[in-house]
Amino acid sequence: MSNQQVNELLVRLDQSAQAFNQLSGNMADPNQVQNIAQSVQAVTQKLANPNTSMNHQQIETIRKQITQIRQELENLDEWLEESSGQLASLYRSSLGDTKPQFENAPAVQQQTMNAYASQTLQAYRKQAQVSEHLHQLNADLMALSHQLEQQTYSSQIPVQAPGEPLQTDHDPEKNIYIS
Repeated sequence: MSNQQVNELLVRLDQSAQAFNQLSGNMADPNQVQNIAQSVQAVTQKLANPNTSMNHQQIETIRKQITQIRQELENLDEWLEESSGQLASLYRSSLGDTKPQFENAPAVQQQTMNAYASQTLQAYRKQAQVSEHLHQLNADLMALSHQLEQQTYSSQIPVQAPGEPLQTDHDPEKNIYIS
């Protein structure tokens, strides 16, 4: 594929995948993260080759792969949301009534005030970063799939000029006019 927009999306997708992979290191199932990374890499490699000419069936296969990757990301996102909720609960319960004082203290002092709460807060923030990168990766995959769809089907759909009839049937009484 030689389309400029697809190439730009592939670069963004690669960057998002790398950031997600680096941040999610010990937060999620390493096999799941590795599988997602490998799937993204397989899709980008297929599309990045400028000498590759793909037919509609091959494009649809890639779009199905993208959908599967997005489903895996959705499953991981659900797990992250649940885990983040648990971390927030642990954080609040470990601080109790001292939560306002803790949150107003500098990070160095927080560590000495309550090391467990400080570590839990750091883990929560890291999970939030992972979730942001996961959402970006998902958005990039969605944009890529959309762009592939546009390229694939825009060449098949005739474009009508405004005011000219859109031929929906051979019966002239059934023409639809675009204004």
